[in-house]
Amino acid sequence: DDFMGLVYPKPFWAAIRGAADSTGIDPILLLSLMRQESRFDPEARSPVGALGLFQIMPYTAEALAQSANVEQILDGDLDEAALMQPPINAAIAATLTRNLLKVFDGAIAPVIASYNAGEEHVEFWWAGAQNHTEDFFVDTIPYSETRRFVREVLSNVDAYRRIYKNQ
Repeated sequence: DDFMGLVYPKPFWAAIRGAADSTGIDPILLLSLMRQESRFDPEARSPVGALGLFQIMPYTAEALAQSANVEQILDGDLDEAALMQPPINAAIAATLTRNLLKVFDGAIAPVIASYNAGEEHVEFWWAGAQNHTEDFFVDTIPYSETRRFVREVLSNVDAYRRIYKNQ
């Protein structure tokens, strides 16, 4: 148990839990996404401009700031330093996840895929996999990077649920 807790830690748990509680999202899903997106590095920056623990794109932050109750990041231009703060990054990620869960009727795999490939692509792929299982959907994702990303996040979710089932 101790070793698995080291492999699957819960950093920034208060921020994750707060964001999850305010949006009704499973905190384990958020933790699993964060693990894959940034490896828990709040200063993470991608080559395409995604920022923080959840690799939030600035345009996504701007679009969701009000509904995530983090309008302070929009004082004039987007405040990237504020966006990278774990509670703010988590609030936007939780709001995005909640919105995507509504789009995909609660299915987790297309939500995860949207973090990597974008909602527009995933909506098309998801429509093509209707009447099939989420596993089938994952296997038919045409982008190998996205397919691998979804599998790894789902694996994280399973591991976290197994390790922390009694907490």
